[in-house]
Amino acid sequence: DSDSNCSEEEKKQIKTSLFYEQVLPAVTNMLQSHTTIRLLRIKCEDVDDESSQPNWIELVQHLYEIIFIHSSLEYIGINAGYPTNSFMKDTLKDQKKTLIDRHKKEQPHKPLPIVKV
Repeated sequence: DSDSNCSEEEKKQIKTSLFYEQVLPAVTNMLQSHTTIRLLRIKCEDVDDESSQPNWIELVQHLYEIIFIHSSLEYIGINAGYPTNSFMKDTLKDQKKTLIDRHKKEQPHKPLPIVKV
């Protein structure tokens, strides 16, 4: 095991950084380039929402923007952290009204996507 020299806390920090800096941008890019995705579920264990970097909020906000303007997405579930990821939840709560208003303006015919965090 190559990471056996890392403590559990160090492993959690590494996984958390990977989630925000690699996984979320990859999911955002995937949604932007695949307009026919309808359902998506992401599960990442050991994500620490207590420690967040300043640039992570922009990555999360950008993901939510793409989710709400996506042409076919009906449901996305993001399971990161235990029991819930309050950083992602709070970020969604803070921008939800703006996202919903934009969605209604740009895609009035399409139902809002279900976003479970």
